[in-house]
Amino acid sequence: MIRILPATVLFLVVYQLAFPEYLLNGCIIVVTDLILLFHFQGRWEDTDRLTSINNRDSLYQELELRLAGKQSFQAIAIGLDQYIAVNRNYGYKKGDELLIRCACWLRDFHPQGRVYRISNVSFVVLLPFCGEDEADRNLRKIRERFDSPWEMDGTGIHLRAKVAEVIHLQQDWNAQDVMDLLRFSLGRAAFSENRLVRLDEKISAQVERRGMILHRLNQALENDLFEIWYQPIYDCRNGRFTQAEALIRLRGENGELLMPDEFLPVAESAGMMDEIGLILIKKVCRFLGTDRMEELEAVSVNLSAQQLLSERICRCMQDSMKISGIPASRLCIEITEGALGEGIDRVRRRMKELSADGIRFYLDDFGKGESNLARVLELPFSYIKLDKSLINGFPDERNSRIVVESMLELFHKIGCGVIAEGTETRAQVELLKKSGADLIQGFWFARPMPEEELLMFLDLERRKQREAGGLSGGSSGDGLQDAPAGN
Repeated sequence: MIRILPATVLFLVVYQLAFPEYLLNGCIIVVTDLILLFHFQGRWEDTDRLTSINNRDSLYQELELRLAGKQSFQAIAIGLDQYIAVNRNYGYKKGDELLIRCACWLRDFHPQGRVYRISNVSFVVLLPFCGEDEADRNLRKIRERFDSPWEMDGTGIHLRAKVAEVIHLQQDWNAQDVMDLLRFSLGRAAFSENRLVRLDEKISAQVERRGMILHRLNQALENDLFEIWYQPIYDCRNGRFTQAEALIRLRGENGELLMPDEFLPVAESAGMMDEIGLILIKKVCRFLGTDRMEELEAVSVNLSAQQLLSERICRCMQDSMKISGIPASRLCIEITEGALGEGIDRVRRRMKELSADGIRFYLDDFGKGESNLARVLELPFSYIKLDKSLINGFPDERNSRIVVESMLELFHKIGCGVIAEGTETRAQVELLKKSGADLIQGFWFARPMPEEELLMFLDLERRKQREAGGLSGGSSGDGLQDAPAGN
């Protein structure tokens, strides 16, 4: 409208001079109305509907303007944790009123400040940078206010707030960089002792690395760069390796392996986990369908509760097993108890559906701190994997030994097999066998390895078994404790 307004006005003036008998008052009013309409519509789109302050899109535009103008500024992000408790205790209406009060206080906090609501319970305040002392005072005032109770109908409500600060001076940033720094710092503030994070070189390096990992994840999805590694699992009942756990791996652009606990959280926050799950299932089913993999009875894959509930992933499992010609019993799904969360009823229904098709489920990381025997009883798990934390002190520590042996006895009585994870010594392996462990997994036998190395490993074990007339005791692991690290 701004661009065409001068031309429109000029046209109307010329037209009026050329045809004075026609009055253009109505046309001028229409043009004016259109200008006002688009102006207020633009303002409405940049405004948060609940609090009437600026929204996330408006913040992005403001950052672009300030960065283009080489302005120095202080950005302070405030996030309210566990706000669901406020809504539950006082009702959603009071919860909304409290958010409006927080927004109004932040809006009036500084005469030159601008406040934005960037998510349901997160705000950002943009302030001009006038020196370190002024920045410290701004940060201190905001923290003091949010550490104090908010009065609502005579009741003091305490809000659990985390705070992050980013100061732009002359750094080579764009608006998205600032948004990423604020989001990352605010996430880190939740785990900080004083719930405050101020941007420094260390955090900048972490954000830069996160950006590199995200870029590499996108490349991996586009160009099929994910690798599937396998860790063999020893079967105590027949003295050979009958199962394996599939683990996703990703290399950086320089060829170095990125740790799963580093790139998987980035993939989860970017909404890539379903795509990664599809890749994992397809590759494992294809590998199980090869003639050289007939020796393995099953391969287990790790899925989150969200992935398990995905219709795409369930269809992918069915289609991949059909294409590869493998029975459902050869593909097992590992779920950590912490991943079940509040969707336990939906997870239970999905597990029963897939169990009816022959797919087996393992409960991973039992004993890690979130263990609940009631969950084990109500969900159709075929195997329980005892976490490494239980095995670490086994068998030297008396309490650890009592716990492990009790778990083995208990789970066998309720009809579940037991896999002991994280075994690293001969003594652990020998006593776990005597105590009745069904399967054992750990570095004593083998570290995770690529597909070809797994095939070579299994061929070597077959030759050793033929030569020795069958595996016995812990001999299969005697020469493997120094195998090359795979993770």
